[in-house]
Amino acid sequence: MRKIMAALLAVTIGLLCAGNTVLAEPKHKEGHHRSQMMGAPVHHSMYMQLLAEKYAPDTVDGWKKVMEERTALMKQLHELKAAKQWDHNTLREKMRSFGENNREAMQTHKALGEQLTKAVEAKDEQKIRDTLPKLLASEQKMNEALRNWLKRES
Repeated sequence: MRKIMAALLAVTIGLLCAGNTVLAEPKHKEGHHRSQMMGAPVHHSMYMQLLAEKYAPDTVDGWKKVMEERTALMKQLHELKAAKQWDHNTLREKMRSFGENNREAMQTHKALGEQLTKAVEAKDEQKIRDTLPKLLASEQKMNEALRNWLKRES
């Protein structure tokens, strides 16, 4: 159970940073994962678009769209947090609940992110080509889940 909660927190942090991180993620206190460079949404978005341009050009427009939507959804989340005056613990509990309700999709998303990381580390171009469209579909599902959650919480 502890590993599942750590994984859920890692994916939730990824959502809060506007996407899944695909570079090595150092472990921090409390088992959280956070990428030092990829935590910036603009870096993550550009990295995914550059990978798509090189290895899966037919997905470039999809990546642009999903990243723009994620940015908008994260803006809505921050506005909702401010409007409802949620403190850190309240938001954390809400994100934990989101993770539990979307456990399978989040686990799939995390696994695909790990596959992409391994493919990039190995410089396995075919594996990168195969993983990018799957990860894009997962990003779209995560956006849909977040969009639905925001509607329920509003």
